[in-house]
Amino acid sequence: MNGLNRIFIMGFLGSDPQTHPTKTGKKYTSLSIATHRHIGGVEGEGEKKFKQATDWHYVRVWGKEAETCARYLSKGNPVLVEGYLTQYAQQREGKIERRTSIHAIHVDFLPRNIRDGGPRDGAQQPEDGDDDTSFLIPADEEEPTTRPIEEAAELEANI
Repeated sequence: MNGLNRIFIMGFLGSDPQTHPTKTGKKYTSLSIATHRHIGGVEGEGEKKFKQATDWHYVRVWGKEAETCARYLSKGNPVLVEGYLTQYAQQREGKIERRTSIHAIHVDFLPRNIRDGGPRDGAQQPEDGDDDTSFLIPADEEEPTTRPIEEAAELEANI
C-alpha cells in the first residue's frame, strides 16, 4: 500500500521570497508562509472567545515556478500552495539538524484583497461566469506551469 503525502496551505508571505542555490548549482526559491487558526475557547461573559494562533510553514519552490514566485511575490501576498512534506539535513553551528519543509508542486497567486474578504475600492472583478484569471499574471509573462487533467489523473492513480 502506498502512503499519502499531500498538503494544501493558504496563507500570507511573511517575508520576501529568497532564491538559493543548491550544492549542485540548481536554484530554488524559499517562501515563509503564515497561516492562522483559532484555538481554545476562553469563557467570556456568556460567550466563548477564541485566540488566534499563527503557524509558519517553510516552502521550497523549484524550476520555472520558483523564478516566477521570486519575481512577482513579496511580503504580505496571499498564496495557495499544493505540495508534499519533505525532510532535509542542514548543518548549523557544527551540528546537523533535520528540517521539515513543503516541497511545492504548484503555487497559486491569490488576489491581494482576500485578507479583508472583498474587493478594494475601484478594483475590477470578473463578471459572473468569467473564470479568467489572467489578471494574476502580467501579460508579457508565461502562465505558471499547469498540469493537464490526464497528468493529474495519473498522479492520483499513483497515490
